[in-house]
Amino acid sequence: MLNRRHLRTKVLQSVYAFTQSGNTDLANGEKELLFSFEKIYDLFLYHLLSFTELRDQVNKSIEASRNKLLPTEADLNPNLKFVENPVLKLLAENPRINDIAKRRGINWDEERESLKKVIQQFKCSAKFTEYMDSSDTSFESHQDIVLKFYKKFFIESELIQHFFEEK
Repeated sequence: MLNRRHLRTKVLQSVYAFTQSGNTDLANGEKELLFSFEKIYDLFLYHLLSFTELRDQVNKSIEASRNKLLPTEADLNPNLKFVENPVLKLLAENPRINDIAKRRGINWDEERESLKKVIQQFKCSAKFTEYMDSSDTSFESHQDIVLKFYKKFFIESELIQHFFEEK
């Protein structure tokens, strides 16, 4: 999760690098610090785009099930509750997020397989099944499942943590 701790860490890393380099140009040190903040903003965008990718991957798996050689009744008429989740829809269709991510070149193309594994774990979870079987269509229930994905699967995934450490 991105928080004040990351900012503090980046500040301390920048100050340490600045003092160790022997460079006395304060403007250059400030420039490096601002660059670190830009990278944190990129990580924030990756977090936001993970929800769009989640929705897209679930939708792709539904389409793949529909296009099977011998689809079952459940494959032909799937439960679209998750794909139509209003919280995910708001994030996926937010023009500002999409525009900024596109301008900055932020997407999950490089790590799509890692994210797919996390999404598959989520889809096999009891929380996802419970949500899909529930008749509750309140905004809070939709928000709750998105937060559960984020907190229990996305943030705790070693694959995702490794990806963010590399970035």
